[in-house]
Amino acid sequence: MDVGKTIKQVAAVVALVSAFAALPQEALILCVLGLAVGYYMSEGDTVRVLVIAAALNVGGVAGGADAIPTIGPMIGDILGAMGAVYTAAAVTMIVMGVVNRLKP
Repeated sequence: MDVGKTIKQVAAVVALVSAFAALPQEALILCVLGLAVGYYMSEGDTVRVLVIAAALNVGGVAGGADAIPTIGPMIGDILGAMGAVYTAAAVTMIVMGVVNRLKP
């Protein structure tokens, strides 16, 4: 099994669990997983990751499901946690892109 795919799955599970239970150091866990996810993403996925990170954090997509009774806030929490993962992944991909461009 691919390490990158496993890390993505672990990040999704942590985001899901964080919607239902308070995790200690949740933001740190999501950030570290996001940094690792970004490291294992291919260069061709850069635009997709940046758009998803922007949509989940800036566009208010994560809070869009809040109006659904009972499960809406949980969906919003899951999407918010995935937004943190994708933002950290985007940071990693941006830094790796800059480093690759500066290499001789």
